[in-house]
Amino acid sequence: MLEWVDTKKLGLSQGVDISFLPPEQQGWVHDAMNDMGVSITVEQSAKIKTLSQKSALEEAVIRRVLSPKAITVKPRKIVFKSDKLDNYFGESYNEEQITDIIIGLLDEWKRKEETNGRQVGV
Repeated sequence: MLEWVDTKKLGLSQGVDISFLPPEQQGWVHDAMNDMGVSITVEQSAKIKTLSQKSALEEAVIRRVLSPKAITVKPRKIVFKSDKLDNYFGESYNEEQITDIIIGLLDEWKRKEETNGRQVGV
């Protein structure tokens, strides 16, 4: 693992977290990263360290933590600049009305896509 930190395959913070693990568990992390072809994030190394301290760390748990599916997806926030919306909505429309119209149009688009056999929103 030290070699990985030296060669920048593993970040310093992650290396510090993993250094707190017993040698056997360090080996599990090393093997899982090699087998899965993944890097480890600061959040993942911290979670692994915490699980080890709670005596709840097993090889399968490490693989679950490092799994790309385990990564938490941040909620999306879409923002439209007012000059873009001004091309479609006059000054008489308020934010709530504009939002309702956009959502209505998206619902209509989704129904049309699903009617054409395309999956939307998956």
